[in-house]
Amino acid sequence: MTALDTLRWGDTGDFVIPGTGPETTPRVSKQLVQASWRWPLTWAVQFNMVPNFSATETATFVATFLVTVGVGQATFTYPQVYTFAPAAGVYSPIRDQQLIPAENLQIILTSLTGVKTTTTQENFAFAVFAAPMTEPHAMTELLEEVRGGRARPRENGWMPEGFNPEPLEYRR
Repeated sequence: MTALDTLRWGDTGDFVIPGTGPETTPRVSKQLVQASWRWPLTWAVQFNMVPNFSATETATFVATFLVTVGVGQATFTYPQVYTFAPAAGVYSPIRDQQLIPAENLQIILTSLTGVKTTTTQENFAFAVFAAPMTEPHAMTELLEEVRGGRARPRENGWMPEGFNPEPLEYRR
């Protein structure tokens, strides 16, 4: 990492769910994603959840992630909600990918709610990963070269060999 960026690309975790009864205890995961860059980027964010519930469980569970996005001093936090219900006695894993434009991005899992119907202990695994859609490092190097007066973009060899566009001419 450099002084220009702070990145926590993602992390995993799991919640152990005890026996029968309402699962309303507020749960907060560790910070799963913290990404910050010196100008806004589009982040590709992948939410992964695997409910490891018994075949006899029939409850519906709701997982709520808090996503905080920011540009400059402005920030906004919103819930990203996923619902798990069994289909033919099986809870399917969820993998969701979103494009989030932001300069700063933070994500935590804040709650998992539902009313358990079995007495067995269950496990809910989750992971969130983020990556910039653009390659920030190359752009930073290019800007530093140009700003430092060491090279102009054309002289720096940033375009591949053979890319020499013809001058534009308008049709008459």
